Amino acid sequence: MGFIIEVVIYYISHLENNLIQSRGQIVKKLNGKKITAICPIKQKDVLGNFYNGSINWSIDKSKLIDLKAILELKNILNSIENGSVIHIFTLKSGFIFMLANFFCINNFKCILSVNGLGYLFSNNLKAKILKFISLVFFKVLINKTFDSIIFQNNNDMKVFTKFSSYKKNSILIESSGIEPKEYELKYNFNKELKIILSSRLLKDKGIYDYIKIAEINQNKAIKFYLSGEVDEGNPKSITFNELEKIKNNQKINFLGYLDLKKELHNFDVMFSLSKYEGFSRVLLESVFVGLYCISLENAGTKFLENFENTYLIKKINKNAILELLESLLLSKLIISDRNREIINSKYSSEIIANRYSELYSFKKL
Repeated sequence: MGFIIEVVIYYISHLENNLIQSRGQIVKKLNGKKITAICPIKQKDVLGNFYNGSINWSIDKSKLIDLKAILELKNILNSIENGSVIHIFTLKSGFIFMLANFFCINNFKCILSVNGLGYLFSNNLKAKILKFISLVFFKVLINKTFDSIIFQNNNDMKVFTKFSSYKKNSILIESSGIEPKEYELKYNFNKELKIILSSRLLKDKGIYDYIKIAEINQNKAIKFYLSGEVDEGNPKSITFNELEKIKNNQKINFLGYLDLKKELHNFDVMFSLSKYEGFSRVLLESVFVGLYCISLENAGTKFLENFENTYLIKKINKNAILELLESLLLSKLIISDRNREIINSKYSSEIIANRYSELYSFKKL
């Protein structure tokens, strides 16, 4: 019978909020484990609420391959404990890590979380070039680098393992989990429907389709809101000039950053018109809080089929969507207790933390 050897753990992401909003509560649930964040540090105090320590590291999003980021990460890896567990989040960070780790003198247990295939697998010309370049490195290095790869949906697992020729431990863990106690819940729907789309302000999130729906809406009892921020350096982000035009659009109420845990319950319908998602966190949050959810169907939103008060659309038909909203306005919508029960039993941060913990521990015979 073996016993567990506890090790030091590092979380790596080129997105700070990825380690705060999506992973912070998981870290809290990993009782007693020392975890250090390696990411761009803009909210050191907030990171300090969850992590044992933090190391500043960032990627220049405008570059195809950021050589400086590779070198800096290599130096960081050489400075940390040999034999540590390193958990990398996002495919972009995973690619940079794979190259940095190749030149590293230390050995680690490495886990990659693929939150979504996103930009690398899009039709953008720059993305196609990067995909071609990265294919060579993935095929040569991926099995030497990652002991396990976590996927959030089966489609991503099939596509990526075929693309990269990964043959080791592929694991399905749906979502990054949410902490149910942190959310203010909704108990009744408003007489006027308050519709919201909340995301990073990327063009492939369907923002302009959403604005067009708002522009052709003639029902004054249906109000449209948009929350999110420009993702500087991301080639798919809207520009600040484009954002100013949105702010001046009388058909859209632009809210900027919104604390969804505290504010989501004020709205009635969550929209997601994103062409692709790994596993939509904002939809999971919205279902739990009590909003009606309307989403474009893709691999990362199909889970909505398991919940009440949800509607998946195959394609964006603006007039049909407005008709659906009109029918919701006339309906007596009731908050689903069943939805909350499912999320508590399957998608809580504690459940996800337990799955992670199994991967972090070494067993010694």
